[in-house]
Amino acid sequence: SCALGIVSLACQNSVDVCRGEGLISPSSLFLITIADSGERKTTVDNLFMQPITAFDAAQAEKAKLDQVKYKADKLAFAVELKVVKKALETALRNNNDENAEYVRSKLTQLLSKEPVNPKQSKLVYHDASPDAIKLSLHEKSSSIGIISDEAGIVFEGKALRDLGTINLLWGGSPLHFDRLDEHFVVSEPRLTLSMMVQKGVWGQYLDVRGKAARDIGLFARNLICYPATTQGSRYIGPAPTFQCYPTGSLGKFHSIINEVLNQNTLDVEKGVPRTILRFSPEAQNYWTNWYNNVESAIGNGGYLCDIKDYASKAAENLARLAALFHFFEGMSGDISYDTVY
Repeated sequence: SCALGIVSLACQNSVDVCRGEGLISPSSLFLITIADSGERKTTVDNLFMQPITAFDAAQAEKAKLDQVKYKADKLAFAVELKVVKKALETALRNNNDENAEYVRSKLTQLLSKEPVNPKQSKLVYHDASPDAIKLSLHEKSSSIGIISDEAGIVFEGKALRDLGTINLLWGGSPLHFDRLDEHFVVSEPRLTLSMMVQKGVWGQYLDVRGKAARDIGLFARNLICYPATTQGSRYIGPAPTFQCYPTGSLGKFHSIINEVLNQNTLDVEKGVPRTILRFSPEAQNYWTNWYNNVESAIGNGGYLCDIKDYASKAAENLARLAALFHFFEGMSGDISYDTVY
């Protein structure tokens, strides 16, 4: 789940997935992992999060330099604006219509070049209010993640209080934000949720807000797991291959994440749209049959009828996972049958 959360966060702003005619959705994932204290949630999270943490730190440093340039440009703009306004006042005072019209055109040109406060790209939030999430999507980056190895702060905090907004973000729907002095729209937001939570905190959340969260469809959108404990069998032995950074599996994982993030940063700067991944004919046929099998099982008497809300989103989650595997592994063309299978 940790690995999938990082892959989703890194790739969601690069690719969408088409499940069928007119059925295009984000590749983002929502994940909940239930594990008690001592299960090494933080250790695992830190291992996978390294490239994301480094990326956010680098973007924060870049933002400092961007702010210095922005402030300098803003001061220069203010001086130029003052000069042009004074010239316009003089022309109007002297009834020099021809000169006034010329100065107006210069004013228009100048205002079109007014410095814009640069966005600071920030990927990860550990907890934020729904309004803060919207503002961050608008002012910083339209692709973010709420990721926490101790998600009690998320479940007990403000981030999940507006469940409707969270559901809209899963679907990539436009977000509207209205205040007395401000209105904006985030047209194509992307959100990854990856939360690890202790059993007791999870139980408290179910008691207080579980029914509402299920009724509105939040749980249906999540891939939820409760892995068996490994405590009592974690003996010290030879270091596993994945820890041999940078040559082992984890090093390769980090390398791909860095490559994806850097390429997406360039694509965003150039205005390159997201790639829409589609299934090959064989993969499309398999996915459609799988969808239909699930659909038949959620009817009355079907073996999935008691969890029809969760099952109804399973085929879309399958498509999202297939798109992420395809893109992350660097495959070309359409998503293959083997990837979906």
